[in-house]
Formats: sequence, structure tokens, C-alpha cells
Amino acid sequence: MKSKIYILEDNEDILEIMSEGLEIAGYEVNGYTNVADFKNAMNIATPDLFLIDVILPDGHGINLCEDLKLNRSTRHLPVILLTAHSEIQKMKIRSRADDFIAKPFQMEDLIKRISNQLS
Repeated sequence: MKSKIYILEDNEDILEIMSEGLEIAGYEVNGYTNVADFKNAMNIATPDLFLIDVILPDGHGINLCEDLKLNRSTRHLPVILLTAHSEIQKMKIRSRADDFIAKPFQMEDLIKRISNQLS
């Protein structure tokens, strides 16, 4: 059975590239461009891993990560935050994310990090 990944990325081009690359790598992917749609999807099904952009038009990825890590039903699931922000070390301290990936990134690196989190 394929692992399911939810991607929350407001840039539709980046979302499409990540979705296609992860589907080719064998993952089932659901992509969202805003927090509201992402949260609605969470009411329907829970993925195996979350990829969440830090800066979003209707929220903040670090806050969303915190919510996921405090929720009994999702706290055990890996969260990888994506950021173009240069101060990743400070974000690591402020966040409960399992991993951080700086933008721009290589698809091979993203797939490797996802595989590490799911194993």
C-alpha cells in the first residue's frame, strides 16, 4: 500500500512539481494551497506524512505543525516543514517539526528525507 502524503504549499507550480515527483516515487499525494482546504481534508482522512510550507496566505506552517503535534490523532505523524526563510536553526527550536527542508531543494533530497521519516 502506498504511503499517503499531504502537501500544503501555496505556490501552485511548486505544489505541482512536488506532487508529480512524489507520485513517480510511489507515494499517494494530496495537495492543498491553503490552510482551510488542508484542515477540511483532515476531517476526511489522515495521511502518513505532512509536507507544510512555513509561509502561507491564510496561516503559518509552524503554528499548523504545532497543532498537529498537540493533537492525539496526528502527533505521531511526521511533519516536514518547507521554507525559503534563512533562519532554519531558529525555526527548529521553535517548532516540533520532524525535519526542515530549505527552498530551493532537490527532489532526490526531498524523497530521501520522506523515506527516512516513514521508515
